[in-house]
Amino acid sequence: MDLPRVLLSGFEPFGSFSFNPSWQALLRASQGSLLPPGARFGLVEVPVTFDRAFAVFKHALVGFCPDVALCFGVHAGMAGRGAETIYIERLARNRDAATKADNQGQIRKQSAIHPDAPLEISTRFAVEPFLSTLAAEGFEAEVSDDAGGYLCNHLYFRAAHAFGAEIPILFVHVPPVEGAGGTMKLSRLASAVSLLAGEAARVAATISKEQA
Repeated sequence: MDLPRVLLSGFEPFGSFSFNPSWQALLRASQGSLLPPGARFGLVEVPVTFDRAFAVFKHALVGFCPDVALCFGVHAGMAGRGAETIYIERLARNRDAATKADNQGQIRKQSAIHPDAPLEISTRFAVEPFLSTLAAEGFEAEVSDDAGGYLCNHLYFRAAHAFGAEIPILFVHVPPVEGAGGTMKLSRLASAVSLLAGEAARVAATISKEQA
């Protein structure tokens, strides 16, 4: 029997950051054998560019054929976000509202991502189990209905619009870590990412059994 498949994505560095915690935490979890057994995990690093982010993610998803996808980004600079809080993003919104340029120098202000798509798309994941999983291990976590106006929301909406009817897709905003403008240790963030990957794998296992 094939193991359930979970696609995990993080972003490349952007702006003044020499590394992106969303990707480095995934690498630490994968290379440190923190990801749970009983599932296959595919990892993809997504470029911080409006023109290429979804294309790279799509290529990885089509090639890996996951049962679910879990996307990570860092909430550095987002107003009102807790320094060590993890945000489970419940909605993807059909708008780019960037206040800074991407890694190619492009800024997209107040424009629809897809003119013929709905204004917002809700994740098919139940978000409460992700919160409970994190809380049980002492992590601060909240549900959010606003993934911002930069590449995180852009990728989330493009992915949800293209594939959300076929597989559950969820976006998670993680906090900055030490060395990248934050206070959380990268090793601790890697543990949190592993917990979330485990919850996604449980959902993937259920889907895999139903399709068998």
